[in-house]
Amino acid sequence: MPKMSGVDLANHLRKNPKLAQVSLIMMTSMGARGDGQKLAALGFKAYFPKPFSMSDLFDAISVVLSGGQVLEQAKPLVTQHYLKNLQKYTQQQVFRKKSANEKFQILLVEDHYVNQKLAKWSIEELGHTCEIAPNGYQAIKTLQQKSADRFDLILMDCQMPVLDGYQTTQKIREGEAGEHWRHAIIIAMTANALQGDKEKCLSSGMNDYISKPIILDTLQQKLS
Repeated sequence: MPKMSGVDLANHLRKNPKLAQVSLIMMTSMGARGDGQKLAALGFKAYFPKPFSMSDLFDAISVVLSGGQVLEQAKPLVTQHYLKNLQKYTQQQVFRKKSANEKFQILLVEDHYVNQKLAKWSIEELGHTCEIAPNGYQAIKTLQQKSADRFDLILMDCQMPVLDGYQTTQKIREGEAGEHWRHAIIIAMTANALQGDKEKCLSSGMNDYISKPIILDTLQQKLS
């Protein structure tokens, strides 16, 4: 910044007894190797190169303010890489709590009536339960009304009217369905098994990909 850089500002804050304990997060478009150690020595808790996602920033603030072991393990700084690893670990821990015989609760987002029936049958055949949302808009409304433990994962059709699977996933990741759903596990479903489809699904924020029609063994593998 002109007149006073972020580093200069941090030094001024640290010299002020009333502000010395304020948590600092550095955001810069000019990153270099070794910055982490230098910024940590100045009292910064997290570091992000620009541009960054609102989701990453929200998670970083949550980790910094919560303190404790999660922040301690991030030393020297909370970074995007640390948050991604933390997210994966959290998802794995949730699934480890499920025993092999325990039932999953699944939100099925699918607009086609026949596909709804087939997918619902597949899910129930594997011993799980599901609730159906006929489009992305309704899926978000459903999530807004449910607690964080209501669904274990979301099966998301990609091509739907009103709000397609890609748009719906992006809105969920942005927190429109509620903060506790931002990191919901979302598996894409698409009938267009074309080159690049999987990359498109993952880049929109989905965790995995399954082609339609759903095959029981494949679905079971994804759930596992």
